[in-house]
Amino acid sequence: MRNCWVVKGSLANWQRAFASNGIWGLEDTTYDRVFWLAIAPGDLLFFYVTGQVRRMVGYGSVRNRFFQDVPLWPKEMEEGRSLWPLRFEFDVDSLLPDGE
Repeated sequence: MRNCWVVKGSLANWQRAFASNGIWGLEDTTYDRVFWLAIAPGDLLFFYVTGQVRRMVGYGSVRNRFFQDVPLWPKEMEEGRSLWPLRFEFDVDSLLPDGE
């Protein structure tokens, strides 16, 4: 059965995720690990931007999940460590143009 998930993050992190060919990450907490273990290839994702924008900007589907402790997002680069190591790859099916 295909599940649907709302995945939220800052505009800067979403821009990096889209530029990285669809990679998203979660913190290694109990709550996020449960979510990460529940997602499966083919699940539907809705991309939600937090902050000043606060809205859905598109949707896609999960390709696979993996653990990676290499910094990818701007805040991780600043701190020199991975803050969101529970990662998954996704395909973008539809995305609003920048600025909309």
